Amino acid sequence: MPIKAQSLIVLALALALSGCGDSNVFSSMADDSSSAAKTQQGLDALNSEDYSEAITTFEALNNQNPDDPEIIKYLASAYVGSTGFDVLDLVNILAEADESGSNDDRDMFETIGDLFDGDQDGIISDLGTKIDMVNQAIDLLAPAGIPSQEAEFQAGLYSAVQAVLVTSSILDGANIDTVSDSDVDSLVPANFNGNSEILDPATGLPLTNGQLLNKSLAVATQTKDSLLEGLADGEDRNNLGEDFDEFLSDIGYVDENDPVIETDLVTYLKQI
Repeated sequence: MPIKAQSLIVLALALALSGCGDSNVFSSMADDSSSAAKTQQGLDALNSEDYSEAITTFEALNNQNPDDPEIIKYLASAYVGSTGFDVLDLVNILAEADESGSNDDRDMFETIGDLFDGDQDGIISDLGTKIDMVNQAIDLLAPAGIPSQEAEFQAGLYSAVQAVLVTSSILDGANIDTVSDSDVDSLVPANFNGNSEILDPATGLPLTNGQLLNKSLAVATQTKDSLLEGLADGEDRNNLGEDFDEFLSDIGYVDENDPVIETDLVTYLKQI
């Protein structure tokens, strides 16, 4: 069984809570022009969900010190926060999932839709923009697709979520519950090799939707151990690891040299 909806939610919740930081860490700093004061300004904006201000502040700090892991973490959180990623929504979804005991693949797509402000029909508005913002966060955390040790958990989470968003985009944003096998047969071939709105940093050319999906899966796979460590211990961690491996097998991803191809995605979507 692929990665559970609850698994993604728990990881997202842990990340969202850790990403906010302590809003009083720099409260005693008097110099408003100092990096510490600017960091506090950005954290205040992040905690108050003023993501535009947070992005502006942390981008400026990142330009001054591009290797600061804390600034990278906060800026990535701001990028993803601007898409509608909300902690309280996560808590509510987690509670509902626990009560219902529901954890299949369709629930995973519905959960991600809820996380990113999907409407009552499961359609995520401005999906392309949200994919772009999540991609910016992933590129920041995992330059050239390789995250630092400090960024593995966050990069892995965002990449796992991005894989679902990109798959939804390939389906023209349709709710997975409303997609028929014939829809899959027409939409995936039409969109898998079509250009996304994301540029390849190495070439400056648009990535295809398929390339973007595989990019997300590659980072998620690299960060598997950090994701599992952040979620569970002992037998639960082993079970989640098996679920993750089965998800990759179901969707047809082995590694960067043996990625998901169009027919793999068609088969996966039909089976769920």
